[in-house]
Amino acid sequence: MDQVLSMMPEGMLEQLTAEQRRDLIAYLRSPAGVELHSLSAPIGQ
Repeated sequence: MDQVLSMMPEGMLEQLTAEQRRDLIAYLRSPAGVELHSLSAPIGQ
């Protein structure tokens, strides 16, 4: 089974404060957030 990788650099989330994490999640869930890629294929394929 192929592994699906996150577009976020490894370790970046741990460097964010709780407030920054909430802001990031709110942005990604908003209509202005980035379009999600299909989970049927790993990134880069």
